[in-house]
Amino acid sequence: MKIITLMEEQEIDPFAGNIEKENLEWMRKREGRMKKTGVNRVAAGLVLQETPGEQGMTAAAKGLLDEEKRLQREMFLLDKELKLQFIEALNRMEGKEYIAAFIAFGAAPTLMGKKPSSLIAFNSKVKGHMFLWQRYGREVCEELKLQYLVLKEGDGNVLVLFYKSAMLELFVNTERSLQFLRRMGYGEAVTLEQKLHMLKKRFKELCPHEVGIFLGIPVEDVEGFIKHKGKECLTSRDWKVYRNPRRAEILFRVYDTARSSVARAVVGNSKKWEYCSGNEGCAESESLMPHSYN
Repeated sequence: MKIITLMEEQEIDPFAGNIEKENLEWMRKREGRMKKTGVNRVAAGLVLQETPGEQGMTAAAKGLLDEEKRLQREMFLLDKELKLQFIEALNRMEGKEYIAAFIAFGAAPTLMGKKPSSLIAFNSKVKGHMFLWQRYGREVCEELKLQYLVLKEGDGNVLVLFYKSAMLELFVNTERSLQFLRRMGYGEAVTLEQKLHMLKKRFKELCPHEVGIFLGIPVEDVEGFIKHKGKECLTSRDWKVYRNPRRAEILFRVYDTARSSVARAVVGNSKKWEYCSGNEGCAESESLMPHSYN
């Protein structure tokens, strides 16, 4: 099944009718159990949990749930061991090889053409990240065929946005994205370069909410974060989700798959990282756009 079929509201909306009520209730209860038990979703990956009320679910909802459980089981068993192996392999690296692997993993979803951009912070106190970035950053990005923009620098830290211009341009130029950006003061920023220049300017004062649009976060989730001040989300992981958590979970898995591919390459000491070169992968980018329906 193509991901687009699960993400386009007009075709198949996992949150339609009875499925919406059942899954929404399940998501809220699952998040409640995670908070009570102190489960760290980012560190532990997707955690297997029994779902309440399965007997009363419709066949469609039960089918989606069974498929998610299967994927969760595979991801959970894979992530724990792979993460340990990746960290060990990374710690054995030095210099350019180390910072290249660090960037490739941190920007893996973007590298694979699944996400318009990724943010990575380099800290001078962590294995000389800042020095390695300044020395090898440009060269590594050329090899990985990634564009980058330093959004903020100071106090021993550098915040860098890694992106593929063609895909990022698609994301920020959807009607919903443009409407939101206009409200945030981007009305005169027509080209991608102008929008990025404005974003960097805004970072001088604070971490602007609209960075979420550049990162491929659905507009309604960015708006929900602003409205609820970061609280009362339905679920959270790569970002806080305020609408359609099922769609968000699908995207989280897509991003995890990209990270796993890079991690395996690093663990296997392979120089042939499986990334999309240049602007390849953009042909399918529209099917992965979380706010492509307007």
